[in-house]
Amino acid sequence: FNDTYYDYNRPLITLDGYVSGNYSVGDTIVLPTASVYDVFSYVDEVLVTVKCGGTVIFRNRSASEEQSFTLEGFGTYQVTYMAEDVDGNLATINRFIVCSDQVKPSLEFDGEFITEAKSGDNFVLPSYTVQDNGDVTKVIVKAYLCTPDGIMHAIKGNSVTFTGAGTYVIYYQLIDENDNSAFYAFTVCV
Repeated sequence: FNDTYYDYNRPLITLDGYVSGNYSVGDTIVLPTASVYDVFSYVDEVLVTVKCGGTVIFRNRSASEEQSFTLEGFGTYQVTYMAEDVDGNLATINRFIVCSDQVKPSLEFDGEFITEAKSGDNFVLPSYTVQDNGDVTKVIVKAYLCTPDGIMHAIKGNSVTFTGAGTYVIYYQLIDENDNSAFYAFTVCV
């Protein structure tokens, strides 16, 4: 008979609130406090660490009081609550906060689109300015002309020619660096 006991049980961490979800740059996240219980061994406290990719936002702060941080960039933020008892049994809880770009790029046109034309007319497309909450130089803009027979043609240059009677549609497609997309459609009857 051996009266030495071995504690192989991890502590139990309980969060006193909810943390997870999708947020935007600039949002402030307030982390819930946490409690820890262990049947056999003493546990000092719960610590919390927040990382995004390889960047540590903060490490091993006490979770007995609210901690907060501001989302400075896009990415997935990992929030890890950790407690270790005196016998070295480690317990962790991970939560994830996603900071994503949810703003679509847009175009501001410097002119009007026609709604009617005659066969053979050449229409000069209005110039435009790209707007986005990110780097506008990384927004991809493509223009297409859908002819009355339903065939889509990439527009090369800054004008289109209407070659026959029917309904034409001029499309603009935008995609920003975070894969947000927007579409514009202008109908011309010939």
